[in-house]
Amino acid sequence: MESSIFVPIMVAAIQSAGQVLSSLASKAKEAAGNYVFSKDFFEETIVDASEQLANFIKLSSLSLKQEIREQSILDVVQELQAHVASIGELLRLVKTSEISPAMADRLITSGLVPLQVSLKKAEIRLSHYGRDDMRLFCHVVGTNTLISGYVYSGQNVPSLERDLEESVHVFQKRLLDAIAQSGREVPWEKVSRLMTIDGISELVELYNSTLQPVKKNSPIENAVNLTKNPDPEPKPPSKVQKRKVKDMDLEKFVGTARKIYDPLYHNTDCSECGHKIVLTNPSHCPNCRRLFV
Repeated sequence: MESSIFVPIMVAAIQSAGQVLSSLASKAKEAAGNYVFSKDFFEETIVDASEQLANFIKLSSLSLKQEIREQSILDVVQELQAHVASIGELLRLVKTSEISPAMADRLITSGLVPLQVSLKKAEIRLSHYGRDDMRLFCHVVGTNTLISGYVYSGQNVPSLERDLEESVHVFQKRLLDAIAQSGREVPWEKVSRLMTIDGISELVELYNSTLQPVKKNSPIENAVNLTKNPDPEPKPPSKVQKRKVKDMDLEKFVGTARKIYDPLYHNTDCSECGHKIVLTNPSHCPNCRRLFV
């Protein structure tokens, strides 16, 4: 899956996971008998997971359109989505008083094992096809939902909590690597916090800042720079340079842009229009016709 599709939906997933893990940390300070999530919190987790899986299926179907294994992959993700949605439906029935809370609790508890099975099935299928980004996404969303369900039912599951934290850290490391390779300065003194659950939002904000185009000087700033660094005798362009300028047909270009290297998928993006360039090194963006500087 392309980075432009994967990163935003993965960010939403790890932020939801951060909320669950942070809540678990605060609950750990209370007595074991109170180690239970509220129904509203659990319901919000279910809604988030359902929306994230729906977005994932919609977007991944575009990137997998030409692949024979598309349906096989989408089947396991949709099965996971169906289990999450069924738990959400039980919570809705409680809210409308169509079933009793006690009955809903029993049905939700009995639905956690099938949910866990569908998550494992999705992970195995995606690993088989080498879709590590998709596997990581489903693992975070599914494990996050399982933890919420178990804690809602009064069960402490530290092994799942550790598993979720490790998966979140895998994605945090990928974001940090992308930031380091983007050319932007990394605030190394903050790295230890950025790699914690509480630092997820700050890390995402820092990553998003690397996607912003570099500030361009205004005409006034350019004039001031020329005054400070005059060049009264510019060297005439060589014949090779003249030929390159002619070949590029400058009148067709509408401005300048910057190449943004994406180390996650080894692609280059245009900083202005976001067009993805694969395995080529053009002098201009083929989509928006801006010169790369």
